[in-house]
This record gives sequence, C-alpha cells and structure tokens, in this order.
Amino acid sequence: GSLGKSVGNLLTIVRPNRSYRGEGGTPLYEGRTKETFMLAAEINQNRRIGTEFEMTMPLVGSGNGHDVQQTLARVLSANGIRAIARPYDHSLVPAGMDVAVEFDSSVQGESKYAGINWFPVEIKTKVLNGIQEWERIVPAMLDICRYMGARINASCGHHVHVALDEATNNARIIRSLYSLV
Repeated sequence: GSLGKSVGNLLTIVRPNRSYRGEGGTPLYEGRTKETFMLAAEINQNRRIGTEFEMTMPLVGSGNGHDVQQTLARVLSANGIRAIARPYDHSLVPAGMDVAVEFDSSVQGESKYAGINWFPVEIKTKVLNGIQEWERIVPAMLDICRYMGARINASCGHHVHVALDEATNNARIIRSLYSLV
C-alpha cells in the first residue's frame, strides 16, 4: 500500500517499488515514487458570495405573511442589517440594502395550535464581498430570526451562490468541481 504523510496543506504519498528522480536525475526515495497533492487551498477572503435562507416564522394574533415580512425587515434594520420586505423576486437585493425578506411558496409552515399561524419566508443576501461582509451580516441575521421564532423543516432550503471568476478562462476548474460531486 501507499504511505501518506500530511505536511501543512500538502499530502505526500510514497508508493513502494517505484523510483523517483529529482533535479539532475538524483534518485530520491529509492524504490518508491513520491507524489505531492494539494489538499486545501488558501481561503479567498474576498470571494463574492450570495445566499438564500428559507424558513417559516410564526405570527401570534392577527395579520398575514406580509406583516411577518415587514416586521422581520424592521427588526433586522433596527439592528444594523439593512433590510427590505418584498414579494418573491429573482432580481438582486436593491442597492443600499443588505438583505431582502421575501415570501416563498415552497416553504410549508405548521398549524399545531389555533391562533398561531406560520408563514413562509426567504431571506436573500446581497452579493457579499468576502468573509468580513459575510461575518457582519449572516450570523446576526440568523440569530435575530431564531430569536423571533423562525424554524426550518423539510420544506426549507439554503442556497449558496459563489463567484468563481477564475473559471472564466479555465474550463479545468469547472471539471475539477464537477468531479467532486
């Protein structure tokens, strides 16, 4: 079998009964080959990313789904996350906003007790410019949603959109990603 050793973010695999020669033909690992593979790349701190979080939120008393969206958008904005409530929309989050709180008909609520209605909500982030912007917006947004009673169930999803600008001129990157799945 192969012997493997991890060093930092590199993995060295030595295979028995093969020879490997270094620069100038100098034998290395007599009778073995040495292959080095990259296991992890440095994290791109500035990669653009957008995301959508689906959930169901409660309304105790009277009102409708639009009221739930408006309330959530107001609470997010009051806590430093600029939010707008709007119907479901495929367009980007409007300029000057961090998130859009939308209706999502694919999400199913529950109706276990009379007087508590659950409404489908989707929160879309703007295109976030790197990890720092993600950290400023997403954890606080999700914490507020949990605090307000948001739940997820089998009808909910989470979609992530990642910019992969380096693939524009290199189809091998797309093939590599395809091979992962």
